[in-house]
Amino acid sequence: MRYILTILLALLLSVPFAQDTKVKFLPKKTFKHFPAKLVNVVTLHKVNVNSTETSRMYRTRIRGDYKKNGLNFAGHYSFIQWGCGSPCQMSAIVDILTGKVYDGPTAAKGYEFNKDSRMIIVNPPDKDGYYYASDYYPAPEIWVWNEAKRKFVQYQ
Repeated sequence: MRYILTILLALLLSVPFAQDTKVKFLPKKTFKHFPAKLVNVVTLHKVNVNSTETSRMYRTRIRGDYKKNGLNFAGHYSFIQWGCGSPCQMSAIVDILTGKVYDGPTAAKGYEFNKDSRMIIVNPPDKDGYYYASDYYPAPEIWVWNEAKRKFVQYQ
């Protein structure tokens, strides 16, 4: 009996378990492909919390992070993010020049962005440029702020 249990245990341990595969994130575009001219702003415009349903719903978070973050995205915007469950993150941007709020993309693993670019990486890879390819981890996505249409567009 012990011999059979040993063989069963050996067989069980020899079966490979499903593992997440690490994949290198190799975007075709970078932050430099979507430049934004930095605006020199002395004071922040008051947030218009009536801009969107999202801004009315999360006005306290948006106001607080707007004051704390200041200019940090696309030349004259403040990018704001907050948790909405696990794993869930929501975002918005505030135009520092007008105070108007615009909805941003949702994420599971955060955002990466620069103050002099209109591009955002949603669910960015780790510091070495890798992410897990599986049903449990979303792949990185590139979103770009379209200044003319005043909305984010997913880059394909």
